[in-house]
Amino acid sequence: MGMDPEPYRFQPSSVVKNSTDTLVRHAEEVVAGAYPSWQWLYEKLETGDSRNMLLTVLAYRTIGWKHVEMPLDTPAFWAKLDELSDLQIGRTATDSLETGVNGIVLSRFELERYGFDIEIFSDAFGIFNEFPISLSQSGRHHRLQAG
Repeated sequence: MGMDPEPYRFQPSSVVKNSTDTLVRHAEEVVAGAYPSWQWLYEKLETGDSRNMLLTVLAYRTIGWKHVEMPLDTPAFWAKLDELSDLQIGRTATDSLETGVNGIVLSRFELERYGFDIEIFSDAFGIFNEFPISLSQSGRHHRLQAG
């Protein structure tokens, strides 16, 4: 996504093999300095799913994507991002917006197919994050309904 590496992420160059013990030790070292805060946050979460997600994100951020799979890292998710990319309008200069930040250029999207009467400058990932669009297994397009 064009972002700088995180400073606390595990650096595999320091060991020949990324053993489980080495990875766990690194994650523990990252958390150790703020353990009371992490424990407080963990205890404030109301569901097991929320707590598991916190631990998954923490593990992902400390030891990296090669060792921890995130829930959305699936073929269905990547297919949906490709599908959303197809909603870009045109490819001219007026259909894009330079943000002036890290060379990020946003494209104009039209979201009527998903029930939103809107054109917006974003990228496919931003559309997925900001609008309730489901990852339908059937391949059909569904808008999530507030329940």
